Amino acid sequence: MNKKYPQNKLDEAVMRVVACAGLDVVAADQKLADRELGMLVLILQRTFTDDPKAELVLEQEKREARLRDAIVIVNKEGEERHGIFIVSRLALLAHVDGKFDSEGENSVIMDIAAKLALDSAIVRTIADEVAQEVATSGINSVTDSTRLPKRYPKNKLDEAVMRVVACAGWDVLDIDKGVDKLERETLRLKLYKLFTDDPEAEFVTNREEREIRLRDAIAIINSEGKDEHKYFVVDHLTQLAFADDLSVAAENAVIADVALKFGLSRV
Repeated sequence: MNKKYPQNKLDEAVMRVVACAGLDVVAADQKLADRELGMLVLILQRTFTDDPKAELVLEQEKREARLRDAIVIVNKEGEERHGIFIVSRLALLAHVDGKFDSEGENSVIMDIAAKLALDSAIVRTIADEVAQEVATSGINSVTDSTRLPKRYPKNKLDEAVMRVVACAGWDVLDIDKGVDKLERETLRLKLYKLFTDDPEAEFVTNREEREIRLRDAIAIINSEGKDEHKYFVVDHLTQLAFADDLSVAAENAVIADVALKFGLSRV
């Protein structure tokens, strides 16, 4: 049987950043804690390779060289989502001991994020999301989310709910004629948490295509769904409207229009 291992140079580089920077997070308190080291091995095994311990480079000089080379590849060939995935796994490691307040752990993660050109606000959003997930589901459940099989809605109705949140959500965030990186990440995290392991595949940036997808999805919900599906959508659109600490009239108008098309009398 062939062993599991990244199939291309980019995925291998992502694995190596997680492994090398993960060791730095684990050793941030000047010692290798068994529980954190075990979690790093588990993340590598479930996500990348059947031989995770082979990726642990304990000699600092060699680890720094491997980390540096891997970051170069991720920056050259990867997308923002690769950096976000890396930071989310490092944040998970930092939470293994039940807290995320170690100056050393924070320093390692922020340094990697800077080298991957991730905005500090996005990093804080990722850390908060991981903390909330750990608090709600437990550390083992969050680690299970690194498994390779992709999550996606199992039926047409749930897919339609996802598409309305994605399309109308984009409209809510695009009110000021542009979806910035932090707003994009807010929507990505919501879709990831609620629906799919590939949330960016649900981004439809072309307005005409988005309107068509939104119209079709609303029709399915009106035909097959219940009020609970409709209020679920409206609730999450409202959360997106408040993501920037503002809820302007134009954002409210988008949400009200969706509610109207759902035939909701109160929102």
